[in-house]
Amino acid sequence: MPAARSLTLEETARLGKEIYERLVLPKMQPSDKGKVVAIDVKSEAWVLDETGISAAQKLTIEHPDAEVWLERVGYATYHRMGGHSRRSSP
Repeated sequence: MPAARSLTLEETARLGKEIYERLVLPKMQPSDKGKVVAIDVKSEAWVLDETGISAAQKLTIEHPDAEVWLERVGYATYHRMGGHSRRSSP
């Protein structure tokens, strides 16, 4: 059974985006575009993989109580609900 959240969704999003910009994005290569980063906003640990599910699974093996935030490398959003996703640089 997953642990109870200690952060609000808004706090998780704010921290996840900040960690992504500060720690993850500088290490990304053009070949990483489209891959997904799972970030534990509590420990600042992160995993890069082909899908969000596989990245989150790998992260939670090492950090079972992780509060996970997902980012897609090179895109403004992780997932879209319709329309077109906007691309950004990796």
